[in-house]
Amino acid sequence: MPDSRPPRDSMSTEEWTEAPPPRAPRGGWPKLLGLLIGPAFLLVGIVFSAGHWTVWQHFSGTSRVSAVVDEVRYGRPEQRTDATEVLVTVEPDGRRQPAVVDSPHSAPDRLSAGDAVTLLHDPRRPGHALFPAQLGWADALFPGLLFCATGLAATAAGTVATVRYVRGREG
Repeated sequence: MPDSRPPRDSMSTEEWTEAPPPRAPRGGWPKLLGLLIGPAFLLVGIVFSAGHWTVWQHFSGTSRVSAVVDEVRYGRPEQRTDATEVLVTVEPDGRRQPAVVDSPHSAPDRLSAGDAVTLLHDPRRPGHALFPAQLGWADALFPGLLFCATGLAATAAGTVATVRYVRGREG
């Protein structure tokens, strides 16, 4: 189909407009931000997960033992919730040993001195015990692995956006 526009010579320069030049890619700072935030989130996730993985390594293969609570300190003592420290006496091999519960946040509420509890005890770490509920996957997944996944996604998105930005400026 022939072009129906009049020839360019017969038009004034105001009437004839060329297609605008291709738009340059937008600034690279937002894209580079993903490359900075992503690794930061990944690092925070590793820090959050490190404690859980250490606990998992020490207590995953240990046996359950009965123990007696010696003393409990609570964050809210009037309600006896949010334990901050739990001291117990364990009897792993028939002899009594004092121990501190690692990460007492999962301790049952309203514990009192003299209560019988079941704990995990690692003979290679005398003086330490753990409530079995602390080895659940919820402690590993939230927030540690969630931060790691977010960090990896932000890093990947930032990398892809930055590569596209650089290629757009070159081409």
